[in-house]
Amino acid sequence: MNIKPIPTVYRGIKFASTLEADWAAMFDHLGWTWEYEPVGVQLDDGQWYRPDFYLPVQRVWAEVKGPHNERIDKASTLQAGLSTDSFDWDTDLVVILRPPRVGRNGIGERAWWENAVNGQDLVMVLCPECGHHGFMDLAGTWSCRSHMRIRKEPNKFWTEPEGDLFRPGELPFTRAPRGRRETQRLNEFFNEGAA
Repeated sequence: MNIKPIPTVYRGIKFASTLEADWAAMFDHLGWTWEYEPVGVQLDDGQWYRPDFYLPVQRVWAEVKGPHNERIDKASTLQAGLSTDSFDWDTDLVVILRPPRVGRNGIGERAWWENAVNGQDLVMVLCPECGHHGFMDLAGTWSCRSHMRIRKEPNKFWTEPEGDLFRPGELPFTRAPRGRRETQRLNEFFNEGAA
């Protein structure tokens, strides 16, 4: 079966798929600044690649993938080319975003993501210092990516009373609106493009 993405408009931006629009809505729910397909990059192996999202405050590239792994090697190649040292404070992070599904506790749709290369342990944390959620590699630098802090000893801020740590499947997922008005706007958008 060949599954084709359905282009979707969210916040006036035409996304290649509803899943991409849903992740944009999730970013909005978390209060994150995001850019959709901001630039194309040439990878170390010569391939050209345009990641789906860039989260500039966190320095995170995000690739949205449905239930397939088609062309997932580009995200892995990007992460491998960013740094050979997983503890490098200035290295951007690459995250693979998956479709939401029922969480580990069996209740509601949850956000699912995964690492781009082996050896990472990607989680989402709530920083008690700045109050922002963000991706973090537990196998790398233990700091909020929104305001990197250099400390003599790693600070496990997610274990503090105000801190939270979420693994894939634990954080509730927020979808882009699918109301009648959104459907009408989507139809108008496609009719304008066809004219």
